[in-house]
Amino acid sequence: MTLPPRSAHLGIAVVVAVLLLGGTAPRAEPPPPPPAQPAPPPVTAPPAEPEAFAEPLRLVADARRAWSHVDDYTCVLVRRERVGGGLRPEEVMLMKVRREPFSVYLRWAAPRAADGQEACYVAGRHDGKMRVRAAGLLGATGFVSLAPDDARARAHSRHAITEAGVGQLVERLGREWEAGRNRPARVRVAAAECDGRPCRRVEVAWPDGARCVAHFDRETHLPVRAEWYDRDELREADAYTKVRLNVGLGDGDFDY
Repeated sequence: MTLPPRSAHLGIAVVVAVLLLGGTAPRAEPPPPPPAQPAPPPVTAPPAEPEAFAEPLRLVADARRAWSHVDDYTCVLVRRERVGGGLRPEEVMLMKVRREPFSVYLRWAAPRAADGQEACYVAGRHDGKMRVRAAGLLGATGFVSLAPDDARARAHSRHAITEAGVGQLVERLGREWEAGRNRPARVRVAAAECDGRPCRRVEVAWPDGARCVAHFDRETHLPVRAEWYDRDELREADAYTKVRLNVGLGDGDFDY
């Protein structure tokens, strides 16, 4: 809103007086412009101190070394994800993984609607497709082949079966935290317990509300739980429980 001049009447009176006296109104010189001020620097949050990521990246390095000595493992995977804007029910799966060739087998135990569902992927087999058997009566037809990124599978998960497993989790955390060193972040590392085992808990929080929490087993050095949040809203969580390393899995464990 434009305010009226505070000296309007006074200005008119001066002009009238000058005209009556037969003179001319003096021309006011414009005031000199103020000296130019340097532009202030842009306001940005400082990046996380390099040493803040020292221990998280050391834990990743230890996990990579430990993983290099793992040929295979079995576990129970507990997973929950937000897909299509909604948080899906918690899934519980028997999981078998072999490093070479990369092989993954999953058998669902929960939720009830998925009980008995199976999925298996072996790199270099079945033209790059996974083998899937549905739960319930639909499973009577046996296993069928689907591409790992098939829309029917991705409708239930944010990730393809080729991204599953502890080894993939190690690399994902490493990529995120190595990139995160150059961004503002709050990093916290503390002792914790996960699945009844002592762990190191790492929490990395970003100014945009994204947050990652990971647990590394103190004995095996491998990550056994990871969670991702968007402004305190869970995006995804994976927990690897009852882990047994180097059990001697063979081709028969992935022959479906």
